[in-house]
Amino acid sequence: MILTGKQLRARQALKAGLVDDVVPQTILLEAAAELAKKERLAQRTLPVRERILAGPLGRALLFRLVRKKTAQKRRVIIRRRSGSLM
Repeated sequence: MILTGKQLRARQALKAGLVDDVVPQTILLEAAAELAKKERLAQRTLPVRERILAGPLGRALLFRLVRKKTAQKRRVIIRRRSGSLM
C-alpha cells in the first residue's frame, strides 16, 4: 500500500489485519479510551501470515514480490510517458 498508494476501507483494513477494531464514528473516542485502558496492543499475538513474513524466508518472498510489482509499475509509467499506451 505504501508503494502503490492503494487505500483500503475500514472493513478491508480489519480483514487484512492492519487495524485492531472498526467502530462507528459516534463512539470512536469511547472505543479508543477503552482500548488504551486495556493495553490490548501489548498483548496482541501476530497472525500466522505476519509471523511467516517476519522470518527471513518470508521477507525474501515479500521483497521479491514488491520488486516485481514496482518493476511492472515502472514499465507502465515509462510507456505512458513515451506515448505507447495512449
